[in-house]
Amino acid sequence: MKPFFITLLFAISIISANCQFNRVFSGGEVMHFNVVSISLKRAMSWSTDRSSHPGYFCLSENSCYTGYSDKANIDGYIKKYGNTPFVFPVGTGKDLRTLEISKPNNPSDAYATAWIEGNPSYTKDPTLPNQGEHSVYAVADPIYSVSTKGQWDWQVGANDNLGIGTTGDGAGLTITVSMPDLTQFGDATDLRLVGWNGEKWIDLSGKATATGNNEDCTISGIMITGITSIAIGKIVPVSFIKLKNIEATISNCNTILKWETTFESPETNFIIEQSIDGINFYSVAACPSSASSTGNYYCQTLSQKFGIAYYRLKVINSTGKYFYSDTVTQESNCKEINN
Repeated sequence: MKPFFITLLFAISIISANCQFNRVFSGGEVMHFNVVSISLKRAMSWSTDRSSHPGYFCLSENSCYTGYSDKANIDGYIKKYGNTPFVFPVGTGKDLRTLEISKPNNPSDAYATAWIEGNPSYTKDPTLPNQGEHSVYAVADPIYSVSTKGQWDWQVGANDNLGIGTTGDGAGLTITVSMPDLTQFGDATDLRLVGWNGEKWIDLSGKATATGNNEDCTISGIMITGITSIAIGKIVPVSFIKLKNIEATISNCNTILKWETTFESPETNFIIEQSIDGINFYSVAACPSSASSTGNYYCQTLSQKFGIAYYRLKVINSTGKYFYSDTVTQESNCKEINN
């Protein structure tokens, strides 16, 4: 059971907006019972500890937050008690990543979330029961991979998880999130809301629900039990290849790009693209596939100037259908020779 107590004096000071740096420390809660503006009118910042026992800003029943934006959001955990729909204005403090839930079933239901920026494969989910890294390649069909931009830690009240007497396992809730810029990750029709079930990411959308793939577009899905983190994944609309992983290393002032497949159809090609800014890519090499039904391993040596470069694969078949791999980065410390 997670700790549950209310720092009443701290809560009163926040409601009256008399302090500038509102932070809830590990194991603490600050409760609100009305409409609370978190706008920047008084230059306040809002944050909580992100430990295994995080702090929470909490709201009850019809209370809510207003005035949130990219510049005014809660950098940490928000907890909601009650059976009313709610928008969690979570983010990094400088970047808003809302998560919205539909109406829960019971007044005793409780849910909490925080936006965790960074690749889920390396950026840890700090809370139980599935504490730790969640590999973006540990996926269930039809999901192909998961965005490395970040995830929402998802906590439910069932079995007193969010305080004595709390209920709610999330099953049946409609979850809607505001996404980061995913234009380099996948087309809107291929994006899916996904949930981590302790072993892999599974599809929560079931169909295309994204309003786009740009910053602040939304995507939704239906929650099921057993999910402890939420992210955005993608499917591959064409099944001519299955890419397992891609990585880059440096050797003798060259970049070694390696990738592995688990299935390939005939007449498939890999186009290797490079970028110096992570936005504008251009082709630097091509490699035909082996057309192996059991997959293959590939290694390509590429020249790289001093500094950081970005790499990705454009996988294309004979009909012109294609998709992009995840983007990897590599830094070269080899100095250029001036002629």
